[in-house]
Amino acid sequence: MHQRINITIKNSSILYFSRSTIDKSFKPSFHSHPNLELLLFTGGQGKIITAYRKLDVKKGDIVVINPNSRHYEEGEGLSFFAIGIRNLDLYLQETFTKKIIVKTLSGEDYSMIYGLYSIIYHEATTHDSFSSKIIENSEDTIFRLLDRLYNLTGHNSSDVEESDVVSNIKNIIDTYYASEITLDEIAHRLSESKSTICHKFKNETGMSIIEYKINRQLEEAKNMLSISDMSVSNIASLTGFSSASYFTKLFREHYGVTPKQHKENIKNGKQ
Repeated sequence: MHQRINITIKNSSILYFSRSTIDKSFKPSFHSHPNLELLLFTGGQGKIITAYRKLDVKKGDIVVINPNSRHYEEGEGLSFFAIGIRNLDLYLQETFTKKIIVKTLSGEDYSMIYGLYSIIYHEATTHDSFSSKIIENSEDTIFRLLDRLYNLTGHNSSDVEESDVVSNIKNIIDTYYASEITLDEIAHRLSESKSTICHKFKNETGMSIIEYKINRQLEEAKNMLSISDMSVSNIASLTGFSSASYFTKLFREHYGVTPKQHKENIKNGKQ
């Protein structure tokens, strides 16, 4: 089960709020986010898998996943909240550790932070004239508590502030990259014209919305090729490509090898 709510409140640093539960139908795959994610585990136990280590997690743990940290979660019955935050890294002051940080909250601290996550979720779904300030204050309180408890310090990870429109376009594509979502549908979701979203996205990122979507599809397909035994045609279908031949053509143009060659390189330890 996965529920994700995009936060479209103007000037909010929170991009989205999600609730997830990992069950038997969950198929894990390596992925990363261009933004920071702050996970609060609310039930069960399991692991966060990275390329180099396995991190045990359970109810009461809070996990910092810094931007571009490849990972996946596993563990039947494992449930968690996640907040996506733009343009921020968090690190431990004493070690300057970044990437993925796991900390276990005491009962009282867990109750406080769980309450703040619940407030953000409620306000994200209510979204009235008071929501923006309440979400902003709740987020600030979470970071102040983490700083007090663990000396977790944040710094802005981007010198260029991304507009809300572009951030929201990325959020939509990151969620629906495997579907046939159109530019008209994206524009409708954001209450903007198609020409406006295309111009803003190209101007701020240097690429078109379609190019960004294809890159996300290829990135996820590459991750799946690296860790699963699924066929190329199955992976092409799961990541939203119309045919295996079209997927193979784009993959070779992007990465310099075919999907089959990439699988063989992984198998032989060449990548």
